[in-house]
Amino acid sequence: MILEFWKFFLKPLNESVAVKSDFMVKKAPKLEVSMRALYRSEDGVIAGVCKGLSEILEIEVGLIRLAFLAFLLIGGSGIVGYFALVFALPRKDKLPQALEPKILGVCANLAKKTEIDVGIIRFFTILSLFGSIGLSLLFYIILKIILSESESNLKDLN
Repeated sequence: MILEFWKFFLKPLNESVAVKSDFMVKKAPKLEVSMRALYRSEDGVIAGVCKGLSEILEIEVGLIRLAFLAFLLIGGSGIVGYFALVFALPRKDKLPQALEPKILGVCANLAKKTEIDVGIIRFFTILSLFGSIGLSLLFYIILKIILSESESNLKDLN
């Protein structure tokens, strides 16, 4: 189920490319990855996480809510995951502003450089802050310094 979840967001675009081998030249499909944006619905029950995920995955919202409830009852991870998604995912009506910097702009810069959805990067950043008890905050600040230096070096080259 988890693999199918990620396959849904990573859909290949086919383009043919000439591939050389020692024996022959043949055409092979070139796979490029395109991400679908994760978002919260603007008219959900609590914060729109379940409804937004159900719209993206095209399944019933009740199944998503049931999954969060099951994770809540199994160790309480559902509540942590839900609120991490509340802070990480933009609302559907605010998707154009999703790449604007929030705190230091690290997640937005990483999303632009890696072409990964900013909601996914913010979600894992929030989860790592809970799990590492501060080490992620140090890593976040180091990334801010590195990304700032790389941007200034690019400006100097231009």
